[in-house]
Amino acid sequence: MEGDFYNELERLNVQAVKRDTILTVHVQRICEARDTVIRSYHLQVHGSSGADAATSMENSENKYMCKQLSIPLSSAAEEM
Repeated sequence: MEGDFYNELERLNVQAVKRDTILTVHVQRICEARDTVIRSYHLQVHGSSGADAATSMENSENKYMCKQLSIPLSSAAEEM
C-alpha cells in the first residue's frame, strides 16, 4: 500500500523530498479519524457519564487508539 501511495505521488509530480512527510501526515489523519469513530462508538455503546464510563474509555484507549506515529523519514525529508 505504501508503494502505491508513493507511486501516485510520483505520478502527480510531487517532489521526492516531500513524499515521506505527506505520507506521515496522511496516515496520522486516518488514525485520528479512526480514533474519533471508535470513541463515538464506545460512547454510544457504554454511555458517556459516570466513573465506570471514564475507566472503560481509558482501558479502550490503551487497546484501540492510535498513538503518535513515529514513521522514520528519509534524510531528504528531514531537511525540509
